[in-house]
Amino acid sequence: MSWLPAAASFSDVEHGVPATTAPRITRRGLVLGGGGIAATLAAAVAVRGLPGHRGSGPTVAKLDPPPATEFRYDDIRSASPYLVDVTNMKVYREEWWVKMGMPELTYWGPEQNDVEGTLLYRFPFGRRMPQIALSATCACHIFGEGQGGEGRGAAALEVSADGLAWTTLADGIEPRQWGVYIGFDDSLPSHLLGHAELWLRVRCLTQDCPNDSYSTAQFGRAGIHQEPVFALTAEEPRRV
Repeated sequence: MSWLPAAASFSDVEHGVPATTAPRITRRGLVLGGGGIAATLAAAVAVRGLPGHRGSGPTVAKLDPPPATEFRYDDIRSASPYLVDVTNMKVYREEWWVKMGMPELTYWGPEQNDVEGTLLYRFPFGRRMPQIALSATCACHIFGEGQGGEGRGAAALEVSADGLAWTTLADGIEPRQWGVYIGFDDSLPSHLLGHAELWLRVRCLTQDCPNDSYSTAQFGRAGIHQEPVFALTAEEPRRV
């Protein structure tokens, strides 16, 4: 199910209201070739000569990642082999948490304000799958005076079976629901089943955020809670 639970800012101030968003089909004219990055984000930078994916724009995959029926990551950077396009996004690592003796906090977020950042993933299954479950979250924040930060963020999650027709699973950008966590944790709609791959598009937007040591729109935030930050599972087809 899609959800928009109350968000928790870095200063532990609660924002946002629960909501449910019904999936809708959208077309944004984005057509990209298949494939993925090298085994890790660092390797991808070395292979492509990209500046750390800092607002690098569209990329072209050189290697196809292996197909799988389960993708499960405790660190979103581990999903980089299946990342085929990055626009105005970079990986953040919040040093404050490390200095406090806690695990590092990492995530993808926009590099520039007022410019929508996007991540595009393609997950190949190798064969048609009758059931697909997805768990993904974007943590968005909004800061007021005296809350230890600046700016506000919003995000959206979209999926596609072919990279052409998109279904919105959760959206805080179009209604401008700032500072609200958005996510999806359920089986995908029936029209997305029976395909041999799944595309995921993450959209993030920030305003008045420093975008240096932190971002107010975050995808795959990891580091404090010991649980997967992203999971995609495709059920094996039944044998007759």
